[in-house]
Amino acid sequence: MEFKYYIDKEQKIVVRSFHGEVSLESLEKSLAVVWVDPDYSPLYSGVADFRDSKLLFSKVMLYKIIKTVSDNSMSLQGRVAILVSEPLSAAMATIYGEQLRNMSQVEIFCYTSVAAKFLEVDTNILDCLSDVKPIYVE
Repeated sequence: MEFKYYIDKEQKIVVRSFHGEVSLESLEKSLAVVWVDPDYSPLYSGVADFRDSKLLFSKVMLYKIIKTVSDNSMSLQGRVAILVSEPLSAAMATIYGEQLRNMSQVEIFCYTSVAAKFLEVDTNILDCLSDVKPIYVE
């Protein structure tokens, strides 16, 4: 899997995109990379774009990532928008959002413009990733 991320301190948002096959392990590794960035703040909001990826984990594995996120003080506490394009990803993201409602407000979207409105950020928020080098995780 490859992913990109950018932390916009002005808009107080963590922007991430995922590409290829996303396993539970690769998703956890990507979280660890972002959480150690000195610009990262769990008080920020976030957008995670999964539209160019294929999720390779089951409902049981999804609950493991939810536990990892909910048990970690570095998890985002602001609003979180998850962008998806396929029904299975949407179902997984919905479960994720429902389980983490006590930490942050999580919503699922297909379009960046609607997600940006929810997050109260520029509609071209994903453009910041265009010059970011991808990070590869297995």
